[in-house]
Amino acid sequence: MNIEKTSFGGLLLHTSQGNFAVNAGGSMADMETCFRLRDQPLRGLILTSEHVHRSRNAAAFANRFGIPVLISTAAWAVLGEHLDRPVLFSPPGTVDFEGLSVEFHFLRYDSIDPVYLIVRDRENTIGIVPDGKLTAHSAEPLRHCSAICLDNRPHLLPGIPSALKRRLLSVTNTAEEIDRLFPDTANVLL
Repeated sequence: MNIEKTSFGGLLLHTSQGNFAVNAGGSMADMETCFRLRDQPLRGLILTSEHVHRSRNAAAFANRFGIPVLISTAAWAVLGEHLDRPVLFSPPGTVDFEGLSVEFHFLRYDSIDPVYLIVRDRENTIGIVPDGKLTAHSAEPLRHCSAICLDNRPHLLPGIPSALKRRLLSVTNTAEEIDRLFPDTANVLL
C-alpha cells in the first residue's frame, strides 16, 4: 500500500484492492485528472470531516462517476449534500469498505467527528492522521501500523493572526510531540 499526496491536499491510497482517496475534495477537473486518469480505478472516497478543504465537490464527483463515499453520519448531515452511494459510519469502529478494513479512532480536533484512520488491505496496515492532536493514549493503535501518514501539521502562513495561530497549534502536534509519540520514526511519513 502506498500513499500519494494530491496537488489539492488530499491523499490517494494505492492498495491491493484499488485506489482510494482520503479527504480529497478539490475542483472537479483536479479530481478527475488525479483519480480517473489512472491505470487502477478509484474504488472509493473516504471523508473524515465536514470541513470544506476536505470535502469540496466530493459528493458531485462521487455521484457523477458512481463512486461510494465512506463518511460519518454526523459529517454527512452537516454537508447537506445528497450522495447516491453513501456508506455511513459512526466512530469509533471498523467498516469493511470496498474490500478494505477501515478503523476510525477519535482524537482532539475541531470537526464534529474528529477521527484518524487505520486502513488494512491484504498486505499492509497504514495509519492516517489527517487532522487533530494525538495523545499517548490516542496514538497507541498507530504504533502497530507498518506506516503512519501524519498529515496533521498546520501550514502557518506569514502574517497569520496570532489568535488563529494559537488555535491551530492547540489542536495539532508539534515536531517534539511527534518525536515523543513515535520515537522510532522510520515508519512515520510527514
